[in-house]
Amino acid sequence: MKSKDQLKEYQKMSLAALLKKETDLKKKIFDLKMKLSVGKIKNTAQLNLIRKDLARVKTLIFQLAAQDAVKLKEIKEQTSKKVNK
Repeated sequence: MKSKDQLKEYQKMSLAALLKKETDLKKKIFDLKMKLSVGKIKNTAQLNLIRKDLARVKTLIFQLAAQDAVKLKEIKEQTSKKVNK
């Protein structure tokens, strides 16, 4: 998928969905780093692509947060409770 298409897809997502996507991308980066250190990954460019996706998602999160800071705080608390369980 091209970056412009992904950006359009991310822009359609809600704030809660973006926060979940951020968590998923962070996990993918961690997994890829572990595979890279072991030597099991062949396509190292994949790591950079996921980092760029993470940056896009974070940018959109902060843009939405600027619009409604209280809502972001509440959603982050809810998602952190789900992750910690």
